[in-house]
Order: sequence, then structure tokens, then C-alpha cells
Amino acid sequence: MARPDALRELLQCADAAAPPLAPLPGDLAARVHRRVLRHRRLRHLALGSLTAAAAVVVLSLGGLFWGRRPPVEPGNAPPPAAANAANWRADLAVLEAAAAAHTQAAKLITAAAHARRVLATAASHTRVPEPPQRARAEVEQAAQTLVEHGAELERELKSPQPAVNVFREVVRLFPNTAWAAVARDKLATIEKQNGGAS
Repeated sequence: MARPDALRELLQCADAAAPPLAPLPGDLAARVHRRVLRHRRLRHLALGSLTAAAAVVVLSLGGLFWGRRPPVEPGNAPPPAAANAANWRADLAVLEAAAAAHTQAAKLITAAAHARRVLATAASHTRVPEPPQRARAEVEQAAQTLVEHGAELERELKSPQPAVNVFREVVRLFPNTAWAAVARDKLATIEKQNGGAS
């Protein structure tokens, strides 16, 4: 029959033998702030690169089409009105090409702005795990260990009483864990098997 004092002493020995928790860095906020600034610089650099690429595209297309006129042979010169219409058509083609390049640049800039907003939203939703979550996980693990120990006692011993004592300790020490619910189920099962005499 397991004594509660022996179980408590066993748990205290296990706690003393466990390595200490790694301390959280004292400059965690500063590290997070530096990381955010680094990501912001990278986003600005990416946006600048996209803007520069769009400008190169616009300038190269403008350079290709600017001042291009169909060659006119000296003997086949069109009449002045037809020459003006041809010049206007050539100018219109150049302007349409420039407008297409500007539209493409605007699309690139809009995509970069959208990517910047997505990254900002993702960064705002990123959170650092908190130490209480780690402690909660360790409490769950301790409760699990005790439930497994109680199940082992139940299997190996003829008397269910030692297992009942362990399951009751789990319910008492760790009442708000999932393993406390398992211990309660085990207690109910043992009580049904023994006719309520546990």
C-alpha cells in the first residue's frame, strides 16, 4: 500500500533531480524588436528592388519605342496630311507601349504593397510561447506519470487499493488536468468491479 507521504517524497526527489528550467533571456523584448526591424528593412529592400525593376522595364520599353518612325524613301514621301496621320499613329503606338509598361509597374508596386501588408499581419500574429504554457505541460506530464504508475499497480497487484490511492492523489493534486479525468474514470471502474467498496 503506497503512502501519500512516500509518494510526495518520491515527487520531491524527482523534482530535485530534474534539471532546472532554462532561464528566459532577459533581453527577449530587445531581440524581438531587432528581429522586427530586420524584417522591416528586408521588406523595404524588396520593395525598392521591385520599384527599381519596374523603372528599368519602363525606361527600356520607352527607349525602344521612343523616336521610332518608319523609314521614308525620298521619292515616295507621303502627302503632308498622311504623314501627320502616320506620325500620330506612331506616337499613339509609343504612348500605348508606355501605358502598358506603366500599368505593369503599377501592378508590381501594388503586389509589393500587398506583400508588405501580409508580412506585417503575419508578424503581428506571431507570438512567443509563454512560460506558463511550459509549466502547464509539465503538470500534465506529472499527472500522466502518476496515472500510468497507478495503472501499473492495478495490473501487477492483487489488491486494487494502492492503485486507488494513486488515482485519488492525481485527482487531488492535479484536478484540472486531462489525466485527472482519466484517474476519475479508473476510480469509477474499480469501484464498479469491487461493488463500491474501495
